[in-house]
Amino acid sequence: MNRQLTNLEGLLTLTLLALGVCLTLACTGCATPRISPVQYEVKAFSIVVGPASYIQDMWEAKTLGDHRDVGGFFDYETRTAYVDVNIWKTDQPNFAFFGHEVWHLPELGGRFHK
Repeated sequence: MNRQLTNLEGLLTLTLLALGVCLTLACTGCATPRISPVQYEVKAFSIVVGPASYIQDMWEAKTLGDHRDVGGFFDYETRTAYVDVNIWKTDQPNFAFFGHEVWHLPELGGRFHK
């Protein structure tokens, strides 16, 4: 009986030691991928911020009647992002939509929906 208890204790100790090493590596960054900063050069573009109804009307006019509900879109011909207004700060865009539309700039990936 003593021999089985010793083996069990050894296994438990080894497991806890391995877990400790893994946690240490994860917390110090050794187990996480290195991410290098990236700089993007973007030419000037315009941003139109307006109420949802205006953005929807502009979308339907520019797409000749596409009735999908949108909160924003990017017009490649005029390099203009049309974005719904932030309901809490009406002088600012809805940043969830704006952040999405910025990635439609050709320098950042462009037409990734197609």
